[in-house]
Amino acid sequence: MTLRTIAQELAADLDEVEADVSATATINGTSYTVHPSDVTHGARLELEGFEATFDLSLTVQTADITGSRPGVNARIVYSGKTYRAERALTDAADAAVTYFCREAD
Repeated sequence: MTLRTIAQELAADLDEVEADVSATATINGTSYTVHPSDVTHGARLELEGFEATFDLSLTVQTADITGSRPGVNARIVYSGKTYRAERALTDAADAAVTYFCREAD
């Protein structure tokens, strides 16, 4: 029997969690593994009036992105629906990009 280190156990556990919560989305014609949020619909009151909230956020590991990094207005197809990226935020370590999306018209 081989004993595994704590780091090996954690890595294996994280791989299992990622497999359970990841999905696939197509961003500007390229398929990526993404980590989606719950799809929400609604509005919030701002000083200028009501503003629609984002319908979906998807996080993509930057290591998975080939070529130029998709940004604002990227066309995203997820779960049979087409979205448009309203925001694209990169984390401080430049390890992941989170796209905040609204359903495309």
